[in-house]
Amino acid sequence: MSEHWPRAIIKVGYACNNACIFCHSSGCASIEGLERAEVCRRVEEARELGFASVLFSGGEPTIMKEFPEVASFCKGLGMPFGLITNGRMLSYRPMLDQLVTLGLEYVYLSLHGPRPYHERITRVPGSFTQTMGAIAALNRKETVATTCNVVVIQPNLDVLKDMVTLLKPLERIRLKFSYVEPKGRALEFPDILPDPVTAAQRVSRAIDFGVNQGMPSSRFAVDGLPHCLDYRYAGMQDDMVTHGIRAMREVDEKRFFPVDYGNMRKPSRCLGCVIGTECRCTWTEALNRFGDEYLRPVVGGVSNSFNYFPLPANSRPDEFRSLSLLLDGKRTVCATDTADFSKQEILAIRDESQQVYLQVDDAVELTDFPAQLQKLHRERIRGAEGNRARQRAPIFVPERRELFQQAEGRVRNTLSRMTGDVLDVGCGQVRYGEILEAKLSAGELKYTGVDPSPGDLVRKLARSREITLMKSAVEEADLGAERYDWILVLRSHNHLLDLWTAYSKLVTALRWGGLLLVVDNVAFGVVRARVTRDRIEQLPRGEGREHLRNHSSLDAERFLARFPLVREEALPVGPNSANQWLLRFRKGWPGQPARP
Repeated sequence: MSEHWPRAIIKVGYACNNACIFCHSSGCASIEGLERAEVCRRVEEARELGFASVLFSGGEPTIMKEFPEVASFCKGLGMPFGLITNGRMLSYRPMLDQLVTLGLEYVYLSLHGPRPYHERITRVPGSFTQTMGAIAALNRKETVATTCNVVVIQPNLDVLKDMVTLLKPLERIRLKFSYVEPKGRALEFPDILPDPVTAAQRVSRAIDFGVNQGMPSSRFAVDGLPHCLDYRYAGMQDDMVTHGIRAMREVDEKRFFPVDYGNMRKPSRCLGCVIGTECRCTWTEALNRFGDEYLRPVVGGVSNSFNYFPLPANSRPDEFRSLSLLLDGKRTVCATDTADFSKQEILAIRDESQQVYLQVDDAVELTDFPAQLQKLHRERIRGAEGNRARQRAPIFVPERRELFQQAEGRVRNTLSRMTGDVLDVGCGQVRYGEILEAKLSAGELKYTGVDPSPGDLVRKLARSREITLMKSAVEEADLGAERYDWILVLRSHNHLLDLWTAYSKLVTALRWGGLLLVVDNVAFGVVRARVTRDRIEQLPRGEGREHLRNHSSLDAERFLARFPLVREEALPVGPNSANQWLLRFRKGWPGQPARP
């Protein structure tokens, strides 16, 4: 995901000097464009809301006669800007040089094939020469990040490789293939929409051709195609979110709105797929037209822990798989034979986050972490003994502090401040039922729980009509818009079937100024000194694991950065904590004041 500061798109008008056969804004032609003063006012508003950059779009923004004055206004505010453009006006060197001087930092422009193909698609003679000239000129502008977007439609399927040949020498230009959005004029020409499988095959062949010609895969980008059609797409996903764009404002809109990709959806069969969190499948209209039988989701989940078992005295395990437990003056070497975690993951858990625990009872299943597990920490040994210890398995000793209780105390402290309308996602058995019941009795909140398999307490409360209960996965629930003051995702983040669908619904359902609390656990290792491997292996195996990911707070925060959420609290996992992290966000833009 991009580390750019958040950007906002301002559409200045829908007039355009091209007439592309797939234009999704064709239905907006009757809407009058903005005057310069109004564009500048919106730039200023974006800055006040906390956006660090604005992108001008349309139609074609560069045909606005007063656009240089708008660019100059941005420079006066210290606000870098970018363009979503067909690039034709940028082929004029004086104009491009002027805009770069005024702070142009980003260009996203479209080229759809070699000359005859591009001009059949844009329906403007000479448009290829101008756009290609702009791309060549932008390749020499080191301060301008440039993406060349090829909208993949039936008429250009056979020339996608030619686009690779055209752009290969221009090493600063990223080449993106976007499966056409069936919207606007594209619906007037239904034959231009290829089926997703054919489109993906041609895109993949073009990428293969470029890589075989020596182009790095990082120069390629894809959007609009399901990642199960080519696993490489998960690392090439390129869209408004990955470009740091968080908000958009159409010409006739009264405020900035979060980007939502409302025209895309995932079929139910895709929920639970673990290929990647960035896949949004494809356009709804494409699914309506071609169905979803071709989709190949990958399901199964991941382990959230692995076991260490004591070794016989003369064993010599791999260094990265072993540790020494120092307990009551006795040292026991233990090792893991897990196949679920890579070497890098095992070392990160053991040596970086130090999320290793000693099981203090002899139960086969772990159902109560605070009662059953004692945190271990890596012992620091100095001098000659320390040098010898570093050559062996690292030494871990029991942690004396009650770290689970500390982590739980912070959650309870936050929940004690809840008021208003509350949505609890994956409510299950309601671990903090006493807080809920006390607040319900005091009339401090209205509670809605959503869970496909709710626990006894919420079912009992629902029967007494004190709460609302939705027996559904959150991805398939009807949550409405701006209904809740608090949304709780307590140990359910790593269980969500699809992060994009779930959080899109949750953030939409949260009122502006409302609070989102996300709490979950990272993966960990367990020293099973009292339980044999045979007893554990006799446990019945389910068809899949509940965890679909092992996100840390940093992973979750990176994902949630695409939504209008301002972080107010973060408690990450580290060597001196339990394996539970906490994030609290307020819904709003960075420049908006927090609610009292």
